[in-house]
Amino acid sequence: MKNNIDIDWNNPVRRFQKHFGYYCQLPLTAEIDSMGDFQKFSDLVDKCIADNFDYTIEVCGTRPPAYEGLPEIIID
Repeated sequence: MKNNIDIDWNNPVRRFQKHFGYYCQLPLTAEIDSMGDFQKFSDLVDKCIADNFDYTIEVCGTRPPAYEGLPEIIID
């Protein structure tokens, strides 16, 4: 049995969701028990938060929700 106590994929996902308001996609090629894959993903989330830009769209295939509110300019 592998020791995966320190690997909690939910932590970076929760940090991302708290900052951006939606959930990010996990990398499709990541192995759940791989500390290296977890660290790369965690670093990517930290970079997204620091730069205030969602890099997971291109890297992981995240699809941000479509904006469905009222437009800022309403023509009457």
